[in-house]
Amino acid sequence: MIPYDGTYRNRDIKLMAIKQERHSMNYKITDLIEPDNGCEGFMPGEEPMVTLILSDENGNERKVQLPDMLAYQLKWDVGTTVTSEDVEKYCKKGSC
Repeated sequence: MIPYDGTYRNRDIKLMAIKQERHSMNYKITDLIEPDNGCEGFMPGEEPMVTLILSDENGNERKVQLPDMLAYQLKWDVGTTVTSEDVEKYCKKGSC
């Protein structure tokens, strides 16, 4: 760990190191929420989305959304461990 010496440079280096640590975090999928569109189904061209509840090593939770078919292809299911890099790569923009 870099000691803070009162300068902005060391503080910025420390913040960059913290950000880098966050990017290498592992998450466990603890829940998977699929939409229930009832008898109406989906509109033509509408892509079914799934919401994943992720839990990190510290027990913090976050929700991300991605296309249901993509989650299936990636074999992302309850109990699967995924990296933060994978989450950023595949989750829907604005829901990460």
